[in-house]
Amino acid sequence: MLCDFHASVREGSAPLTVQFSDASPAVAGRWSWGFGDGAISTEQNPTHVYTSPGSYSVYLHIEDEDGERYGKIKNGYITVTEPPVPPQTEFSADATSGEAPLTVSFTDLSSGSPTSWAWEFGDGGASADRNPVHEYTVPGTYTVTLTAGNEFGSIARTREGYITVTAPAPPPTDPTEEPTAPPTEEPTGEPTRDPDDDRWRDDDDDDDDDDDDDDDDDDGDDDDDGDRRRDDRRRDERWR
Repeated sequence: MLCDFHASVREGSAPLTVQFSDASPAVAGRWSWGFGDGAISTEQNPTHVYTSPGSYSVYLHIEDEDGERYGKIKNGYITVTEPPVPPQTEFSADATSGEAPLTVSFTDLSSGSPTSWAWEFGDGGASADRNPVHEYTVPGTYTVTLTAGNEFGSIARTREGYITVTAPAPPPTDPTEEPTAPPTEEPTGEPTRDPDDDRWRDDDDDDDDDDDDDDDDDDGDDDDDGDRRRDDRRRDERWR
């Protein structure tokens, strides 16, 4: 075999860099490489980068000092796979709304074989579990974020206003129970006179006037009795 070659690596993900080496026993003066993806080279030991996934056949043609040509082709010699990517992050929840306290079970739906998870529930809570359970105790609207990662990186998925928690309803009342009115207090004792009240002042004045009239009547009666006694004494003296 007068023409041969080797490659530093034959399989890998794109972009794949391969170092080719001429291993021909013949002493060549010219080289012609074809890498199977349309690219060529005239170097003795070229380096080539494969950017697209696929299987590639490689050939080498050499020419020695005497002008003799030799060639070698290796079919399917290089295999290039899809480039590694971080997980495509996605998630769901078994409940997205309800009254507080609301318990929610989250499920990781990410592709790309994630190996790590970082959850943020929007209320300050967090978890590193793949499928966590979280309880929301305060009414409000919460944004949830999951960041899933692997050896090739991580990608975050955020759902704005994903969870809505409402206030709990008040407890129901008994329809058979009748409301009771507060007890009323009966007024006791005599009304208190307000010295500034005109109604009380007029009554007092009338009472005072009545008292004065009574006193005048009493004085008049006393005077009449005295006059009668004096008249009786005078008559007695005349008859004596």
